[in-house]
Amino acid sequence: MEIRQADIESSEDRAIVGELWSEYLSWVDNELKLHYGVDMATELDTTLERAVEDNLENLLATLVPPKGRALLVFQDGEPVAIGCMRPTGNRTGEIKRMYVKPHARGNGIGRRLLDELVSAARTARYHRICLDSVRFMHAAHRLYRSAGFEIIEPYDESEVPPQLWEYWVFMGLDLK
Repeated sequence: MEIRQADIESSEDRAIVGELWSEYLSWVDNELKLHYGVDMATELDTTLERAVEDNLENLLATLVPPKGRALLVFQDGEPVAIGCMRPTGNRTGEIKRMYVKPHARGNGIGRRLLDELVSAARTARYHRICLDSVRFMHAAHRLYRSAGFEIIEPYDESEVPPQLWEYWVFMGLDLK
């Protein structure tokens, strides 16, 4: 397994990030429909493709060290996971788009990514790191809790619009 920072200037890495984000958002959208009858694209008044494009343009610039990260995980040369962190406020970071492809789950990749991101948050001297994830992501919530994250109120910097908050879990970890 190889974990490395994505080079946002590289068209190849940008394409990998876009593909993983697209797969992640499609999965979330499908599961939201299945579990809650909610269509994310309708709620966001856009298409998933547009959301991915907008995210690439708006988020990628915030994911560069030292304050941000866009970590890609490869197994046998194939990209299998992504985990990102961006600055959101005074001494606060946010974990974004942490996703492991289904066939690669259960091998500790999520734990390695989370550990790398928390370590990067400490290196960036953040006092706190937050995240949001959909309520159906029970395994992810267990992982986050095992690392010390606790349930918090929704935070303003989250991309999740208020009309979707009831389907989301918000978590934070104090790093001081």
